[in-house]
Amino acid sequence: MATTIQVEKKTAEKLRRVMGEAGASTYDELIRKLLLEHKTVKSSRFGKYRKLPRFRRQEIDRLA
Repeated sequence: MATTIQVEKKTAEKLRRVMGEAGASTYDELIRKLLLEHKTVKSSRFGKYRKLPRFRRQEIDRLA
């Protein structure tokens, strides 16, 4: 289902420009890429311990 959103002309021009840089073929694809990029933690945020393995939650048997 399509939805219409309203943006200023300058914003639409910037979106068109970024769409080419990001390799997106539609606005929807571009917005999804931007949202994913925004939610992803950058490696620079790990500071000194960049090579630390990713945190994985372990299953704990609380009934044993």
